[in-house]
Amino acid sequence: MARRPPAPQTAEGVLLNTIGVFFGSSSYGTHIVAEKIQVALALDASAVHNIRLSRPEDLLGYTHLILGTSTWGEGDIQPDWNEFLPSLRALDLRGHHVALFGLGDQETYPETFASGLGRLYDAVQATGATVDGFWPLAGYSFEKSEAVRGERFVGLVIDKLNQAPLTNERVAAWAAQLQRCWALPANR
Repeated sequence: MARRPPAPQTAEGVLLNTIGVFFGSSSYGTHIVAEKIQVALALDASAVHNIRLSRPEDLLGYTHLILGTSTWGEGDIQPDWNEFLPSLRALDLRGHHVALFGLGDQETYPETFASGLGRLYDAVQATGATVDGFWPLAGYSFEKSEAVRGERFVGLVIDKLNQAPLTNERVAAWAAQLQRCWALPANR
């Protein structure tokens, strides 16, 4: 029988949790998607956190982070994340893995679709974390997005206003992608 690897620990020997989901939500949409991701990855509900109620050190308690934001107006990041970004940029997340998800409206804002996700990505890049969970552009119709790097989004993109029927399918596919990337058991 194969032995299970030891749980990740800090230098002080404190047990770290594996996955934490942190979201910013003003109209509950990002919260709903965060909960769908939690269910798809079979995480305990206690792993899901509203960034408005979180402290920077809360993120350090996880080896893998899933961060979610919506996009407001002309490409702005969700307000709670906007306030948290300076603290996020100051964190040292080297050795941590981060996956991102974002919500946007490709019909009303085709020139800034899901751009808040791109701003969150830029802040995470400053922390030294490894970013995983990039997502294909296929299936979306927009002109420009700060969430695009190369030929893909920096994370899962959900358009609950115009493509709501695709949300569950996209979340399930992205969760399966993270399970493979992060070598997570399929039935946690």
